[in-house]
Amino acid sequence: MPNRHKIILSSNELQNANIRDEIIKNLKSEGFTDRKIFIYKKGLHKDISLNDSQRSLFSEKEIIDIRLQEKMVLKDDAEYLVSILQKENPDRSIVISSLNKKIKTTAWFKKAATSSNLFEEPTVYSNQIKDWIKNEAKKMDLILSEEGLNLIASRNEENLLSAFQELKFLKCLDRKDTGYEFVRDSSEYHVFSLVNNFLVNNISKSLEILEIMRLNKENEPGIITVVYQQLDRLEQLKQNPNFFLKGVPRDYTMKLKIKAKKISPIQIKSLRKKLANLDKNFKTGKVEFWKELKNIVVKFGYI
Repeated sequence: MPNRHKIILSSNELQNANIRDEIIKNLKSEGFTDRKIFIYKKGLHKDISLNDSQRSLFSEKEIIDIRLQEKMVLKDDAEYLVSILQKENPDRSIVISSLNKKIKTTAWFKKAATSSNLFEEPTVYSNQIKDWIKNEAKKMDLILSEEGLNLIASRNEENLLSAFQELKFLKCLDRKDTGYEFVRDSSEYHVFSLVNNFLVNNISKSLEILEIMRLNKENEPGIITVVYQQLDRLEQLKQNPNFFLKGVPRDYTMKLKIKAKKISPIQIKSLRKKLANLDKNFKTGKVEFWKELKNIVVKFGYI
């Protein structure tokens, strides 16, 4: 019987997202419909609550999506990850992704790998970006001229996400349609686009992306998690302007640094509280999720 648990390693968030999308799609086809997303932070083992009691025939199979975006995993958290991977539960699949390939040498990873399938993507270096763009275009059945290929490569350098979004846009024009089908295959790109836009105060574009996400009925808890992550990163940059984010596009890092100079600790605290209230209240039906998220994005964007 193949391992239900998966570990993804790459040096770029887009590569992680691509592999993760495919894995989640396959798991959902196998009946794993309940997905919980966790961004790693110190004390993760206290945040994840897993119910290993007897499940009914009608219980949903669950995906625990854990994203390790720090350079190190603390000992208690590492031991916890190994323990949940080794537990026998046919109704649970754990998907762990990391931007730090060096964790392969750690003792906890070697134990974790015995209970998981490993998916590892090679790093795309600056001298390989043109070949990467050409391959991605081929996957989309998109024909690029040499001039167009050079233009996208020179404009995006090592920013795979930005290059990928340009290809998606070109594919949309190529299809000559007016719908949103060309972006329906991955909610992660919508979230990335949303973040990139509200970080630079592009409110109108942010609201347009939110509407696409609403129409696609995308994962609400996952969206809250990603917005929370931006607040965590902004707080880290306020405390240390030289804080290093591994595997993320340089233009995104610059947007974060500019926003970190503008936003105050009180505003970060206020936005966290609003997100916490949204997370709690939409689950109980007290608020309309997309309406409240719109208000938060507007408030975030105008800082």
